Amino acid sequence: MVVNHAPLVYAIVLTWNSGDDALTCISALVAQTYPRLHVLVIDNNSADGTPQRIADRFPSLEQIRLERNHGFAAANNIGIRRALDNGADYVLLLNDDTRLEPCAIALLAAAAAADSRLGIVGPAIVSWQNPDIVYLGGRIDWRSGEGMEVLAAPEMLAQPRVDVEYVPGCALLIKAAVIRQIGLLEESYFAYYEDADWCLRSARAGFLCAVVPAARVHHQNTADVQRLENMRSIYYPRRNQVLFLRRYLAQGHWRALRNILARRLKEYTTLIGYGETGRAHSLAAGVWDGLRSGGVAAAGALAIDLHLAP
Repeated sequence: MVVNHAPLVYAIVLTWNSGDDALTCISALVAQTYPRLHVLVIDNNSADGTPQRIADRFPSLEQIRLERNHGFAAANNIGIRRALDNGADYVLLLNDDTRLEPCAIALLAAAAAADSRLGIVGPAIVSWQNPDIVYLGGRIDWRSGEGMEVLAAPEMLAQPRVDVEYVPGCALLIKAAVIRQIGLLEESYFAYYEDADWCLRSARAGFLCAVVPAARVHHQNTADVQRLENMRSIYYPRRNQVLFLRRYLAQGHWRALRNILARRLKEYTTLIGYGETGRAHSLAAGVWDGLRSGGVAAAGALAIDLHLAP
């Protein structure tokens, strides 16, 4: 009998009213060339029949249906706990509006296995609308406080690996051993910035983050198509930006927080000027809650009990 000793990759796909997007994502996922892949679909209380459509199309896939929307971080943490309890070596977080190219997971797993210092690794992110636009990870501008995906230069795409500050959570592979050391995703973010925070926590623990350019994921919501007017609510992006920057004030980044508050005030004034009062109020509420919230775990208290009941 042949025993496959490849590390076990547990892929977690989070869905919420996803429709055809989820079916496209999962189709590409189950077609991966990697030999030891387990797919777990977690539905965040969809109201459009997404879980049943997935069950009808992929009846053998493991699926968890939540009775309320837990947000990105908490819902993924439910899956991460399951993965760790079932012996996963690596956990892959994958957005439901993505499409992995066939060898992507094999390339990511190989990179992770080749370097013990590498804790988190991701693929190159290809714009769904314009495949000529490719991003390699992300970085925080510690002067302005803004997080941004890094546009790939041609010479970067030719490299076997590019070290980055953070890997976007739309497609992120992390070693189980790293999760056990640094804890789960920070749930107080709910959605937005928890991926950057996870990567910075791993860096503080001594691990590297990197992108493998040869591994590709096509993503619908890349930086080149994100528009403020397309966002139904800007509460969580603005709140979590402030929470994130507050968390790293102790590392001398207070100017970033000051600058981002000035930018948000200007943004608020612009929205009011255009009659976008709903978005303006969403922005103001987010910034205010980010300033007054004590929800984000303090430095030194980051480890989360991996076996707490979800």
